[in-house]
Amino acid sequence: MTAKEQSTILKEFRRQIAQRNSIELPTAQPCSEGCRGDCPACQAEIRALDEALNRRAAAGLPITLAGVTLDDIAVEDAPVAEVVQPIREAPVSGSILDMSLEELDLSLRTRVSLEGHGVTTLRQLLQMTPSDCRKVRNMTQEGLEEIEYQLGLMRFSLKEDY
Repeated sequence: MTAKEQSTILKEFRRQIAQRNSIELPTAQPCSEGCRGDCPACQAEIRALDEALNRRAAAGLPITLAGVTLDDIAVEDAPVAEVVQPIREAPVSGSILDMSLEELDLSLRTRVSLEGHGVTTLRQLLQMTPSDCRKVRNMTQEGLEEIEYQLGLMRFSLKEDY
């Protein structure tokens, strides 16, 4: 498969995911010479699609992720589309608020950063603001976005900065 064919297939895959999730992708920029789906234009499109899918999931809307068929570009053995339902709102009880960060499904880097700051439970995390999280040693912007996304799936959010 040539680089151009690979790039075309990946662009079509992203376009179909966006279409099936009622997402409007920004106008596609031309790819770099020899792009295999990893040029700056493709990376920007991937980020835009990822952010839109995360917003849908956080809003409690179902998202179609993997397995979009690419029949129109003759990709064989494409799996059937799968609808993924985000986690629904859990009742607020002591047991939910006392769950560990590991159960929140945070990445190891984000979890270790929070635990190094003394935050080990959902209850403690919910007492933090985005500014508090940024002050945590080794916390990245991606880590903060991950925290907000995982909390959003549970219908929680960090405290607002004032």
